[in-house]
Amino acid sequence: MKLYMCKYCGTIVEKSSSPSTSGCSAAGHSSHSWSKLTSDGSLSAVSGYKAYGCRYCGKIIYSKSTPSTSGCPAHSSHSWSSLCSKTSSSAKTYQCKYCGGTVQCESTPSTSGCPAHSSHSWSRL
Repeated sequence: MKLYMCKYCGTIVEKSSSPSTSGCSAAGHSSHSWSKLTSDGSLSAVSGYKAYGCRYCGKIIYSKSTPSTSGCPAHSSHSWSSLCSKTSSSAKTYQCKYCGGTVQCESTPSTSGCPAHSSHSWSRL
């Protein structure tokens, strides 16, 4: 499934085609401005996908390939870090004590790319 992100409000939508532009909640914007992050992504862990996190906006997504850098709501472009190479719906859930992000991985995620600190510090939930 394709993943789209609004560069104004940061909403991520999982859809087969571009979402409607109406209804953006960001101050000063009534319309979404969608960027396609990936053509093969998910908002939840899927077997065979990798987990990626943006060090600027903190969003975590799952994809077979590295997501697009366009459309980051917190910076001019996303800076994606591969958090783990093996995910599945039965993988362990981890949370970073600095940014609060959660990710499902088969083993402890990478510490790179924390938006709130120099590196993630993961705890298994």
